[in-house]
Amino acid sequence: HETPAEERPVLRRALERLHGLDAFRDLPGNEQARLYRAMAKSYLSTGEWAESEDALERAISLASDASRLRSSIHLLSALCSVRVQQLDQLQPEAERGGREDALRALEQACAGEGSLPEAWFAKGILEYEQQAWRSARDALSNALERFRDESQVEEGLFTKARFYLGSSLFADGRSEEYHRAASLLSET
Repeated sequence: HETPAEERPVLRRALERLHGLDAFRDLPGNEQARLYRAMAKSYLSTGEWAESEDALERAISLASDASRLRSSIHLLSALCSVRVQQLDQLQPEAERGGREDALRALEQACAGEGSLPEAWFAKGILEYEQQAWRSARDALSNALERFRDESQVEEGLFTKARFYLGSSLFADGRSEEYHRAASLLSET
């Protein structure tokens, strides 16, 4: 069902109008991809999954390879696959629809130099919920390393990454990692 224009967020209405202009098609691919990503994020925030998926597919087709932009688009695609509106809402669940699609998107999001720490975090959470402890450990370790390189980090994600990394280390059962696990968990 179509949401009436006056009920859609102002930014989304502006982006939809911009998309319809001839000048939009003249923009460089990455600029078009950024606008499609913004539209997808808006759809994602209101649970309009199909619309978000369409905008993300367009954004992916336009974004250059191995860029932070591409990583962020694939991250949003993963969230859309598991029907999570915001990354901070992603929690381990034993049964989750769309997990395999999300993990495929996160493989793309984590590929290359431009990968975002948030993408590694999401990958770690999805691996953790499958009890793939070593994969979770690797992804969450990468997330923490990359979070440390960022100028601004959402403290909640950083704390969750430490917690789930410590838990993964304990669950993996390798006694040589217990001290590190305890240290990570005591910092949360």
